[in-house]
Amino acid sequence: MSEPSLNVELPEAGPNILDTHFEGGRWYVAHTRSRNEKMLARELNCLHIVNYLPLAQRVTRSPTSKRLFLSLVPVFPGYVFFYATEEQRYAALRTNRIANILQVPNQEQLRAELSHIQFLLTQTDAFEVSQRLKA
Repeated sequence: MSEPSLNVELPEAGPNILDTHFEGGRWYVAHTRSRNEKMLARELNCLHIVNYLPLAQRVTRSPTSKRLFLSLVPVFPGYVFFYATEEQRYAALRTNRIANILQVPNQEQLRAELSHIQFLLTQTDAFEVSQRLKA
């Protein structure tokens, strides 16, 4: 029996925010509360705070009905990247979806690495989100 093909499109990407230079802020990494990545990204969008949540497709099979399900999962579970001023950082904290904010000492390195991840996600179908690597 052959595998059914899934023709599901990822949400349309807006302009590449990682290639844009912003003034007056800096990149932060939000360590979210459990399973709050997508909701935090939505709330940051509502607050007009630039953010990046890399998502990848995951196909799972239901054990009982053998149906295939396609979902979008965070590449880095528990983390959302955002660019903000100090005032916007406080607004992000007030969403109550952030457990901790990690400071980014090398802004350009983070931006470059996120750009590479974004390139991988948009240019290849072979990208998979994996659990932890085992020795």
